[in-house]
Amino acid sequence: MSAEELDAKCQKCTTVEVSDINALVGVLDGMNLKYSILADKKADIYSELQVTRLIETLAKENCIVYSFREKDESLESFYMNLVGGKSHA
Repeated sequence: MSAEELDAKCQKCTTVEVSDINALVGVLDGMNLKYSILADKKADIYSELQVTRLIETLAKENCIVYSFREKDESLESFYMNLVGGKSHA
């Protein structure tokens, strides 16, 4: 794994699951937010979020937000998960 890949894995982000990924992409682009698409209905958002603004804008696009989950993985926790989690601590 390269240093860039490791940095990306340990970067703080918010994972969002929605009913319409195209609407989400349009809204995120309009808000100039950094993101990556994970699946048909999921994306990681790496920028600072105004959650209310994002949800209101998605609602105007008839896009349902199913979940928000913040991820802030440190290098240590990433390594522990990689080698088997707490069972090896």
